Amino acid sequence: MSYPSIRIEGNILSPDILERLEDAPGQRPADFNLDTGSKVKDEIARAWADAQDYWRIFQRKLESLKPDSPATTETRQQWMVPLLGLLGYQLEYQAKGVELNVQPESISVKGPKGSLSVPKPAGIEVKIEDGSALLSANDVSLVPLTGTLRAIVANMVHGVSTGFERKLELVGVGYRAAMQGKDLSLSLGFSHPVLFPSPEGITITTPTQTEIVVAGADKQRVGEVAAKIRGYRPPEPYKGKGVKYAGETIIRKEAKKA
Repeated sequence: MSYPSIRIEGNILSPDILERLEDAPGQRPADFNLDTGSKVKDEIARAWADAQDYWRIFQRKLESLKPDSPATTETRQQWMVPLLGLLGYQLEYQAKGVELNVQPESISVKGPKGSLSVPKPAGIEVKIEDGSALLSANDVSLVPLTGTLRAIVANMVHGVSTGFERKLELVGVGYRAAMQGKDLSLSLGFSHPVLFPSPEGITITTPTQTEIVVAGADKQRVGEVAAKIRGYRPPEPYKGKGVKYAGETIIRKEAKKA
């Protein structure tokens, strides 16, 4: 039996009938936008195995919950979203206070933290139903791009509703950070302080003299700004002095002995 996702019971269908389906009209690899060397039954087996893996993960998650837990979030995130993703659909739930606007060529999101937009690729449909965004691909070849767009929209929704932040730490004697108005002043062992102006849409704070918090609605922009600040004095590998991400592990080198 070459279809592990199908179990035959009784004598109505025989295994040889399923084998002949490979050559039936509409069941060839080209009909599913697969490569010529690919086999439909292999793709079915792979999708079935993935679905089983998702189901096992979901079941283990349910076992860790309290008996009276409704498991609504777990069912959605650990089972329904992955399963629909295998079928070419991508669900994204709209946060409260967030407006999602879909245009023929763009998707825009507006919330308490600001507004963001992203170009909408041709061939990907986005529908808003009951406060949720449903993304679907018109072609199998666009499924990976649909997943990427879903992740981008999810980050946009999170960004305008909750925001993103990246924390940095200063390690070194005399290394300090302070705000001068909206600009960040860094003392990093140079002959003069480094002045970094806060970009538009980004908020920089210094909870302590050795801590920097970069925050904003755009996840990519937050990461870029944090990386730029870190780039002024990246951690050196011998004593770990410099500007590093919070929680970052610096691989140390042993200094050469005389």
